[in-house]
Amino acid sequence: MKTRSPGQHETVISNNHCGQLDPAAHVASIHSMAENNFLEAVFTNGFIGLFQPGYGPYNPGLYRWEDGTPLSFVYWDRGFHLKPQPNNDRPIERLTRLRKNKKFHGWHDWFAGGLDYVICKKPATKIPAPAAPPVPAIPPTSAAPKLPIKPQTSAVKVTPAPLKFSDAENGKVPAIKIDQTPASLKFSDSENAKVPPVKPEQLVDPPKKSSQGKSYILK
Repeated sequence: MKTRSPGQHETVISNNHCGQLDPAAHVASIHSMAENNFLEAVFTNGFIGLFQPGYGPYNPGLYRWEDGTPLSFVYWDRGFHLKPQPNNDRPIERLTRLRKNKKFHGWHDWFAGGLDYVICKKPATKIPAPAAPPVPAIPPTSAAPKLPIKPQTSAVKVTPAPLKFSDAENGKVPAIKIDQTPASLKFSDSENAKVPPVKPEQLVDPPKKSSQGKSYILK
């Protein structure tokens, strides 16, 4: 981030003004060309954490990063329009400014009187992956109640009484169920004298009542 300097003094950088905005932040240090290009693309202009302590004469060998990291990369402006940086052009230029425009490209040493914006940096924050929703506990199921088992009853075959013609006339014929059907007769039964043979003269109609209430038989 980029913030306005609270004053124009070297201690704004050396005392880490960025830490007052966020305890994890420091004035930006740069350790690679990729990091430098990123800051130039986002901010174009602002003071970084490279400075000389505020004692003794100007000495380029005294530059250090405010956050204490080693000085392993520099990108001083080497343009042809001015002296190569750092040049201590306006004594004493103990601070460092990142600049990128049509005229300048690179770092410039700078005096505290020109301190305006400070570029701050802090370690990247890891965003934790969302936790999986808890699986609801399944309550134990009680055993199903045992139902009483009724004993199975066996079917009883009932032989119906012989039917009469008079029962049919009076509506007394009982309904015949499937399991009450009498066994079918076989030809062998008449041959073995189990069923008496029927004579032709016995094949007559049932007796009928006359008009006088008497019964008669027609042969």
